[in-house]
Amino acid sequence: MAKCTSNLRLMQINICGLSHHSLTALSNCMFERSVDISFVSETKSSNLDANQSIPGYVNFFKKCSKSISGGVALFIKSNFRYTLIKELEDNEVDALFVSVVFRSLKILFVSVYIPPNDARTLNKFLGIIVDALTRLSDFGCDELCILGDLNARHPSWYDHTSNKLGKTLLERLNNSNLTVTNIHHESTFLCNEGSSSIDLVISTHTCANLITNQFTDNSVELFSGAPQRGHIPVFTDLKISRDTLPYSITHKYNWQSVNWPYLSGIVEQHLLPYIYTFVLESDPTILWSWFCNLMKAINCSYVPLKRRSSHNKPFWNEQLGILSKQVREARKAFSFRSNDINRIKLEECKFKFKVAIKSAQAEFLKSKCTHINNSSGKTFWNQYNKLIKPHGNTYIGNIKNTSGYPIISDEDKS
Repeated sequence: MAKCTSNLRLMQINICGLSHHSLTALSNCMFERSVDISFVSETKSSNLDANQSIPGYVNFFKKCSKSISGGVALFIKSNFRYTLIKELEDNEVDALFVSVVFRSLKILFVSVYIPPNDARTLNKFLGIIVDALTRLSDFGCDELCILGDLNARHPSWYDHTSNKLGKTLLERLNNSNLTVTNIHHESTFLCNEGSSSIDLVISTHTCANLITNQFTDNSVELFSGAPQRGHIPVFTDLKISRDTLPYSITHKYNWQSVNWPYLSGIVEQHLLPYIYTFVLESDPTILWSWFCNLMKAINCSYVPLKRRSSHNKPFWNEQLGILSKQVREARKAFSFRSNDINRIKLEECKFKFKVAIKSAQAEFLKSKCTHINNSSGKTFWNQYNKLIKPHGNTYIGNIKNTSGYPIISDEDKS
């Protein structure tokens, strides 16, 4: 077994109000840094809809539960397998719960916002998390990962002070299978009067062990108020591996390169010594089994081999390989920057590839059917009819002796 590893990049940001300007900036940031899932808190909007979306991502919004200062959102790449878990949502807690399947790992992701000094909401949210942990298997998940602004401060995650929410959170985490991961050791809320670390990543221990990199970026303009007073994005990389079978090369017979006259002579040469076996053996099952084994041995020795591919297409040619590569490059460019130019280029490449593959398929079928016609197929059909069709009354079969066996020697014939 070999290990195949991939990185899952997460981004979290308190956007301090999701506007058209901040959404555009967020979109650019996600594309430039290859973000897979983005967790946005304090969207400050109660009328968010599908129009406020990012191309290539599916979006989920949770409206503010208590005032216009809350709200959360999730942006997940559209090619991921995901499920929104509505039954964990609570009208008094700004939190979204979505299960995501990535490689071999199934994670329940949570995007959350807890207002400042709101211990009641924090305790209610943590109660929901305890319930979710006991029911992970019911949601088809193995691990749990929470990202958001909890307004909880504590030196345990490298803040320079603590507050009531931080102490409550630490006490509840010490009695659970959850831990705060803050390996970047940086403040996430910047302020001239004193910065703080309140944008947290909380996960199960197994999930925390998958985190290989975590960093902040105070140079990104997301209209959150930073760096004077506001939040900066936090990026978290999870390294997820899966078992893969080692690649092995298999082969198959290359019938197109067979020298058929030569192979026919070889078959007759191997069959000649066993002519009496065919005559004396009365069980057709035994004869057929013996013949198949003989042909397998002949094929292994005299028929050339070629490499087999699970994605092999007999109509594939060099032009299709070039066009397929162009489609992949255009799709990658569009996923990185989904503007009109890249979209038009992707559509053109896909159209050219579609036309070329249909043409190649038609040519392949034409080449295979060319030999099946009235002129070139005459000999084939004559032999077929002679062997398969019933013979008339004028047909003279094998001459047999008194014992019922065919006469094959010249002396017996005379």
